[in-house]
Amino acid sequence: MRLVLLTLAAIISVGIGVSTAYQFYVLLWQPAQWVEVRAEAGFAKMLRYASIVAAMIGVGYMIYKGVEAMLWWIPRSWVNFDEDGEPQWIGHSIAGLVAFAGAILVMTKLEERAIELVNSRRKQS
Repeated sequence: MRLVLLTLAAIISVGIGVSTAYQFYVLLWQPAQWVEVRAEAGFAKMLRYASIVAAMIGVGYMIYKGVEAMLWWIPRSWVNFDEDGEPQWIGHSIAGLVAFAGAILVMTKLEERAIELVNSRRKQS
């Protein structure tokens, strides 16, 4: 059973990584595809949105690990207590907050840039 769970976790991790890379590729090099997602219908649209959510999770995880590494200087004795009374290092809470906000900010700003790029290309044509 443990092997099955580890395999499933590995597959999900690879899927999130591939989704993140694909969404960055689409946003930066093929922005017209990103803008056209609103015109899609049915199963294709659902898959596209699942890919976008996976990319947001990937971006959030990258930001989380980066912020967590930057907070090395906070003493491990600085803790919050969760609802079970278990201590949790304050750096994890800060990194989680920054990662959540950062993932949303990064993806929305990239989407705005993609829309601007598509609109400027349409004006040139």
